[in-house]
Order: sequence, then C-alpha cells, then structure tokens
Amino acid sequence: MTLQVNFLPWRAQKRKRAIRRLLGIAIGYVLCSVAGVVLAYGLEQNDYRKSERVLQALEAADAVIQAYIAKGIALQKTLDDLNAKVAHLERYQQAAADVSNWLFALETALPEALWLRRVSFQNEALTVYGQGWVEGDVVDFLSRIEASLPSWRFRLGEVASVPGGGQVAFILEGKRREVRQ
Repeated sequence: MTLQVNFLPWRAQKRKRAIRRLLGIAIGYVLCSVAGVVLAYGLEQNDYRKSERVLQALEAADAVIQAYIAKGIALQKTLDDLNAKVAHLERYQQAAADVSNWLFALETALPEALWLRRVSFQNEALTVYGQGWVEGDVVDFLSRIEASLPSWRFRLGEVASVPGGGQVAFILEGKRREVRQ
C-alpha cells in the first residue's frame, strides 16, 4: 500500500504567505521610506525656520549697527567741520596777534621825525609807506624795525623828496624769512 500525499495545496498556501510577507515587507519599506522623507523634510523645515529667525535677528542687529555707523559718520563730519572752524579761528587769532605785534614793533621803532601814512599786508608781504624830515631817520627806522621783527626781512623800496617842503617819502617792503628745518 502506498500512501500518496498531495503537497500542492500546502505549497500554494506557503507561496501565498511568502507573497504576503514580501508584499508586507515592501509596503513596510515604502512606509518607512515615506516616513523618513517626511521626517527629513520636517527637520529641514525646522532648520530653515530657525535660520530664517536668526537671519531676521541679524538683519535687525545690522540695521541698528548701520544706524550707529551713520550717526558716527555724521558725528565725525561734524567734528571735522568743528576742527576746521577751530583751525580757521586759530589762524585768524594768529594773524591778529601778528598784526598787533607788527603795529607795536612799528610804533616802538618809529623815530619822532617820521610818521606813517599807510601800512598794508598782502600776499605775505608787509609794506610801510611813510614820510619824514631826514633820510637818516629812515635808515635808522629800517634797522630798528629789522631788529624788532627778526622773522622778517625788510628792504628800503623807495626814498624820494616830497615836492615843496624838504621832506622825504619812503616805502619799506618786508617779507617773512623762510624757516629752514
């Protein structure tokens, strides 16, 4: 007696189970892949939002810094303008002091026999126009003025007789001596 066993239905069931298992694994892999992509996308979106907030904070800080820089530039310009005005005023004060010194030196060096008609200062040149009775007093005045203003070099520009009176008119021209360093 032989026993016959039919394994075909069992194989079909095993094959169906294997196909279901493979299908389950494939579906699980797809679901895990989709979940991984969604998770990665969510993480990237979170990082993007954080980066966006940081960028907005940096832009706000940059705006504040730019405002401070603009104020600093405006203050620097104002300071430069004020420094220029101070330097200008100091030049005027020095010029006024120089004129005062020149006039004092002219007054102290001027002999009684001479008088001044005009004193002018143009283009770093001092010109003294005067009159007197004797030519020797003009030469004496020239030597005194050179002694009282050592930073200036004077020369006698002209000495001429004034018509009708025995007086002499003179012109003294002075220039600053060059300072050698």
